[in-house]
Amino acid sequence: MTAPVTRPIFAEGQILQAAQLDQLAAIPRGRAERHNRLVHRPGIVNGLMLSPEPAEDSFGNAFSRVFLDPGLAIDGYGREILLTERTELSASRFRQSIGNTIAEETPYPVFVVSQYRAVTGAGGATDACGPGSAGGGVEEGFELRFGQPGDETQDQVAPAVSGKPSEEEGSSDWMVLVGFVTWSAAAQSFADVDAETAQRHRPSAGVNAATVAGDDAIVQLQPKGALLPGDTVLQVSQTANGPELCFGTFKGAGRPVDPLLKVNAAGDVTAKGALTGKRTGNSVQVESGIASDGTILPLPQGVTAQQVLEGKATVHVTVSPMIDPAYAPDPTRDFAALVQECRVDADRRVHCRIAWTSLPLGGGVGGMLTSGPGAVSYLVAVATSEGGTP
Repeated sequence: MTAPVTRPIFAEGQILQAAQLDQLAAIPRGRAERHNRLVHRPGIVNGLMLSPEPAEDSFGNAFSRVFLDPGLAIDGYGREILLTERTELSASRFRQSIGNTIAEETPYPVFVVSQYRAVTGAGGATDACGPGSAGGGVEEGFELRFGQPGDETQDQVAPAVSGKPSEEEGSSDWMVLVGFVTWSAAAQSFADVDAETAQRHRPSAGVNAATVAGDDAIVQLQPKGALLPGDTVLQVSQTANGPELCFGTFKGAGRPVDPLLKVNAAGDVTAKGALTGKRTGNSVQVESGIASDGTILPLPQGVTAQQVLEGKATVHVTVSPMIDPAYAPDPTRDFAALVQECRVDADRRVHCRIAWTSLPLGGGVGGMLTSGPGAVSYLVAVATSEGGTP
């Protein structure tokens, strides 16, 4: 049965009980948690990075003091995990959590967990005319936990939708990964943090949305909160000429993005680099160049020899002999070039031979005859009946 959220209404002069006042606090807390859990995706909103500080024990063994930087995260229950001060990780708690079989150079995951703790004596004075207590409060704190390698990939199940907030006190069972640490057996303390592994696994808070709308001008996606020149951005714009998509790099506040790839309203694509990928069906790819005798001509990019063997690509080759007087046997005499052979065999191997014969000027015809390998200019055109490869 559906249990709707019920807001209390009070009458003038009504004596309020503590439970009624607690309900007033629970309603906005439940609403905030539902918003965080259903509209957003759990993860790190800001900060919460592990930072090492080099140190040395009394025996000269190097180790690292590891700190968790301030930041904010949202867990799978919609609870906020807020750290306002830099917090040092405890090496002794790590040993207690992992045990005696700690593998050096192995990254161990570190998590933060929301923890609500009751705080007594935080309320005001009670009615002098009747019994009561001074009340108290709930501290919305956190707990650091250490896990075994692989714990960072374990699935976590979000709670069902409810009109009630999470438990008033106690720890959440949803763990938010903040990083990884390694161990030094000699120092019996942390050796370092593994920032590279953390970058691959740290969850970032997101948004559950089917539509992301801008302000009638532009929507920008960026992987970093504070951009520096050269950072990646993706913009969807509504310009005077129509819609435009631009992928590029940030140049500075108030300056246009340096485009690497742009699509305008007409669908024209402009790219700084080369476009590669699978070819569409029934297309023709072309390769040209210069090759010498004995060279196997290459296929165009995106066409494979397997396609040719399977009959999915048809190869057409044109070659022309390259005759340069500078290649004559004797530059002091006049020669004529005779093409003895200029062809390509079934393996696309070039066969080219040029014969040079002397002319009457400076000697008799054929007084000198020299034959040798030559070079050709070629054009390879391949018609494919299906897509090629990138």
